[in-house]
This record gives sequence, structure tokens and C-alpha cells, in this order.
Amino acid sequence: MNQRSAVAVLAFLLMAVAFLTWRVLALRSTAVAPPSPSPTTESSVTAAEAFVSAWTKDQQATYVATATVGLRGDGVKSETEEVRARRHGQLMINRDSTIYYQHDGVTETCRQTPSEIFCTPPASTPTFSEQLNELNDLLIETGRRYRTTLSEDPGCFDFELDRSQGPATTLFGQAATYCFDPDGVLVSTLIQRQNREDFVEVSDVATTGLESALTGLFPEPIIEQFLSAP
Repeated sequence: MNQRSAVAVLAFLLMAVAFLTWRVLALRSTAVAPPSPSPTTESSVTAAEAFVSAWTKDQQATYVATATVGLRGDGVKSETEEVRARRHGQLMINRDSTIYYQHDGVTETCRQTPSEIFCTPPASTPTFSEQLNELNDLLIETGRRYRTTLSEDPGCFDFELDRSQGPATTLFGQAATYCFDPDGVLVSTLIQRQNREDFVEVSDVATTGLESALTGLFPEPIIEQFLSAP
């Protein structure tokens, strides 16, 4: 073999070794590279986190509003109006002259006569932290029970039950839509249940002049407690 042939053979061998080395490294990097996250899963988690943030803002907001609360299904529709007031995590509701007052992890149910207020003993109710933990479990954590997506309507979120992760809940049913206004107030919910759908539609939201808005709608001692809470 002459010198020119030897050089050509050596060059070919070097090229072959370089190519094989490149292929081994390429295959190894492909094998160890972590899988890309599913776009659907990533967007679902992002929407769920956005909902929890919006829900938290509503819970901590201060406002008085009128709400239409009802259900419909199988040709039946029933609805009633109530007044809702939120402040510093407290919630007061006047529905058909019955007062529901949630505060400090309890709920009191009261009725007022011209001279007295009659209230049931305080019943335990989930605290803000407990509700927040439940939302995280249902919507965000591994094994979450609902898929969350942004609705076509601004400020709205859609929820769909993943039956493989558990049964429907009171909060979201089989499917649900929750909507918030630009100020972060929850203004509507629509929850699909087994044989009906429950709905809430909020209107006349006022964020100022609470005391005058509450006077005559709630007992004075409860208003005083509501407004004096830190």
C-alpha cells in the first residue's frame, strides 16, 4: 500500500470513528432528556392556579351585593334573592329574612323579631385555610379531581370532573363555571349536578358605604360585629 492510499484509509477511519461517537452521544442525550410537559396539563394547572388566586381575592374583598340563587332541571326552576356582604374573610347572607353569619370558623343562623334576635348555637364551618387546602387538592395537586380551563368569557373558569380521581363534590359537581368581575368579586356560578344545575348570579355590587347598605337588612349587633372585626 503506497503512502497516498494509507492516508486515505486513515482519514476514512477517523471519519467513521467521529460519526459513531456523535451517534452514541446523540442517542444518550435523547435517552436521558426529561419528557416535555404536556401542553394540556401545563395549561390546566396554570388555569387552576389563576382560579385559586381569583377565589382568594374574592374571599378577602369587601363588598355588599344582591344575588339570585336557584336551581333548575327536569322542567323545574326555583330561585330566590339574597343579600351578601363580605369583609375581612367574614360572610353575611340575608335570605328570606334568615341571617347566615360566617366568621372565625363558625356559622350562626339567626332570625330577628322587633325586639329580639334568635340565633342557633355556632356550628363549625371550614376556615379560609381549610377551604384553600381543599381547592389545591381538587384542582392543583397530583391526582387532582378536576380539569380547569379558561372560559371563552373573560374572568370565567370551567371545571370538568375526572371520574377516575373520585366522585363529584359540592363545590364543582360534574362540571361547573365560576366567573369573577374585574375587581375580583365572584359574580356567577353554574354547577352541573346529577339531575339539576345550581346557579348564582350576583348584581348591584357595592364596595363602599357598607354600613348604610347593611342597615335594615341585618341585625344591628351583627352589623357592629361585622364592621369592627380587624
